[in-house]
Amino acid sequence: MRAVLDKQHGMRVIAEAAGGLAAVELASQLKPDVVLMDISMADLNGIDATRKIRAADLCVRVIGVTMHENVRYSQAMHEAGASAFLLKGGGMHDLVSAIRAVMSGRDPAVGSAAELPAGTNLTRRQRQVLRLIAEGHSSREVGEILHISTDTVDTHRKNIMKKWDVHSVAELTKLAVREGLTPLE
Repeated sequence: MRAVLDKQHGMRVIAEAAGGLAAVELASQLKPDVVLMDISMADLNGIDATRKIRAADLCVRVIGVTMHENVRYSQAMHEAGASAFLLKGGGMHDLVSAIRAVMSGRDPAVGSAAELPAGTNLTRRQRQVLRLIAEGHSSREVGEILHISTDTVDTHRKNIMKKWDVHSVAELTKLAVREGLTPLE
């Protein structure tokens, strides 16, 4: 991974950490633009390490990288403050694209439905909209909660439905619950 990233224009690997505690310490000392964080790490898992980095209010973007396909890992990484989440088998092109997207302030669109659990190919805002819709809020209520227009909420809902190839809010809600994006309550 290091060899490929070091060859990319504008990218340079400045450190590697053997465990989560070392990753937090190095991020604090070196203040890199991006940290690639494995979820399964010695002494402190990547989710907790990400949470510590983000809590330190460093201007560091974290990209979670793991072999675990469970949507709960991607959800936990996003809740911890990660900017993106990738599966290790996704290829170096996806990793480089995600780093460039995160650095430019965009949500990376990596992976395909076959490679990633459904919820991981949604933007952070789409996940927020989906969670509120699945909890039974109307478009107007979602807009008020997120401080966006009803038209924007409807656009997000349509885009989510297109990505997941579903045709009703009921199907959308069912998938959101199944993928662990919202609780079954």
